[in-house]
Amino acid sequence: MSTKDNVNCRNCEHFYTTWNKNFPYGCRSMEFVSKSLPCTEVYKLEGKICLAFAEKPIKTVIACDLLFGQKDDEEEINIIV
Repeated sequence: MSTKDNVNCRNCEHFYTTWNKNFPYGCRSMEFVSKSLPCTEVYKLEGKICLAFAEKPIKTVIACDLLFGQKDDEEEINIIV
């Protein structure tokens, strides 16, 4: 596994997708859009991994809220988005 593989935009809180089919991926931190994942573009230009990478926090939700909209039996589920 190379250093480049350790950073993936899909796991970064700055990553977003656009409506532009020519430039579908964007980075809020560096304020640019591109045809490929921003981490790939940064690696091509800089020769280093993206220094703006910030891993998305794990969100905890209550299972009953998702299924029934209630909070009777509060069972937590960890979802990685």
